[in-house]
Amino acid sequence: VRNALMTSLVGILQNGRKTEVPLEISKAEAINHSNLLLSLIGANNESIKPLCTWKAKKIGLSLLAEITTLQPAVVAKHLMPALISCTISQQLAEASVVISSGIMESIREAFAAVIPIYYKYSKSVGMSSLNMFVEFVESTKQVEDGETKHLLYQYMAEALSVAPLDTGDKPISMLIASLIAHDAHGQDKIVSKSIAKVVSTIPIDQQISAILQISRCTRDLLTLFRQGPPEFMQKDDLFTIMKIANGEQPGTGKENKRLSEHKTLILPLVSSIMHVMLDMLGSKSVEIYIQKTDFSSTKVSLQLWQELLLLQSFCVSTEDEEPMSNAKKIS
Repeated sequence: VRNALMTSLVGILQNGRKTEVPLEISKAEAINHSNLLLSLIGANNESIKPLCTWKAKKIGLSLLAEITTLQPAVVAKHLMPALISCTISQQLAEASVVISSGIMESIREAFAAVIPIYYKYSKSVGMSSLNMFVEFVESTKQVEDGETKHLLYQYMAEALSVAPLDTGDKPISMLIASLIAHDAHGQDKIVSKSIAKVVSTIPIDQQISAILQISRCTRDLLTLFRQGPPEFMQKDDLFTIMKIANGEQPGTGKENKRLSEHKTLILPLVSSIMHVMLDMLGSKSVEIYIQKTDFSSTKVSLQLWQELLLLQSFCVSTEDEEPMSNAKKIS
């Protein structure tokens, strides 16, 4: 009964978004409904019998996402923690066997329902998308099965690939950066090896865009390695992600200068990025795209080639300026 009721409500709210007169709900109603849904999917400690199946929890998450579109200011903050609690922290961490394909498909649908809405509305209420990536990557540490973990990364990438974007948004490269930062200074070395495979399922133009973006951020890191923080470095950049992944709070000015002196933190990150970029450039989809002869793909291929030449120049000049006797060379 609960499943049927929630499914009907999801359909009503989805149809309501398509009408000229959208549905409305008060903040108090949104809070009450979201608290009830959080209890049903087992994301809080209320004395309500939680939903028993993954399919039911997926419907509950979908309904929570739809309510977010009506009152993002009071509901958006619950979406990502609910998704993690439902699909990762509680269930997958306790699983002793590989999760069945049926359950994984329900998880995939949950990501598809929640992530685009969360990404869109979290920013509108002043929440940082960076926190979403760091929280997601941190939560996957609890998942022991490598294939399950890979699928979770893939589901996140697929959901982000259809998220509504504003100018300057770069969710795919932010996800890649978060995974690399986690991998560069952690124990889980399967992450970087699987990133190229993870993003191979998203549209090729987004794959190319991600390669360009992480290459540019790598040049920022090398500038930081050589000179200190460049003025143009963005708040949500690779180095900021790296600091958070290492348990440090992001900051500016003096803190960045202090951290820039810890050059042993930067080199492993750059090395990991290089390996990921090579894997992505060597993927079949990128290879096919580069070999196309139409104007659009040729223009992008030239842009990619120019960026890689710049990055090579940065690597060579960095090695010339800095002694690398105690660190692995980056080019």
